[in-house]
Amino acid sequence: MAGTPDPLFSFEYWLVNHKATLRTWWAVSLMAIMLLGMIWVVGFMALFLTQEHQVNLRFQQTLSRLQGWTPTTLGVPQPLTVGSVLVLPAENSRYDILTTVTNPNAEWGATELQLTCTIGTATVVFPKTFINPGEARPIVFSSQSVSPSAAECLVSSQTWHRTVAAAIAEPKFTVQKKEVVSTTAVIGGKTVPVVRVDATVQNDSGNNFQEVEVALVVRAGEEVVAADILPLNRWATRSVKTMTNTWTLERSGITSVDIVPLVSRFDRDIIY
Repeated sequence: MAGTPDPLFSFEYWLVNHKATLRTWWAVSLMAIMLLGMIWVVGFMALFLTQEHQVNLRFQQTLSRLQGWTPTTLGVPQPLTVGSVLVLPAENSRYDILTTVTNPNAEWGATELQLTCTIGTATVVFPKTFINPGEARPIVFSSQSVSPSAAECLVSSQTWHRTVAAAIAEPKFTVQKKEVVSTTAVIGGKTVPVVRVDATVQNDSGNNFQEVEVALVVRAGEEVVAADILPLNRWATRSVKTMTNTWTLERSGITSVDIVPLVSRFDRDIIY
């Protein structure tokens, strides 16, 4: 019976007989790897050198973006701006102070917003309030004992909040009906001229609000002649509120009354 060939012996025998061929294959393979490496290096260098213009262009574009960054894009809100200040006659020899504050930041709102106003020689500190992202809103401080003179208001403090942290979506209201009437009324036994606004406003927001302050601004053409704040309680979503307000004005030519409902987006307790 013939013996079984030893596989290891057969492989060693094959290696001995093909040593010259294997040496040739090894040399060819090594040269091929070196050639491919050189081709890759040459190709990379050629690509890199031809991309120099594109690299410079991208660098200039990046530099331009950096120079165009504003404080808001860097995570710092831009300051609030305060408009002109009006000292408007009210009742009992007192005055209403009206100004407009503008928030240029779409990604930031503010609470604990406090204005400090200089009116002649008097300093008036407003109660703390709020301003929503991207909002321009009137701020009224009613019935103040000041003398009508040059006035200036500054934002003395505020607490910033990012829009993503807002408790509610942007409030929406619709003035369904508004009638401005110039008439007279008997006050203290005297007949005096008054301006009355009658309006119905609907809460189109998706929330019920515990309280909504409504700023009222009376205009004769472009001139603001009076202002007030009207608080309205328990305003349910999709419901309508009827409001009436009067001003004693020795003035004709009243053309309109702005109605501005005000709700802080950052006050969770405002919702019921």
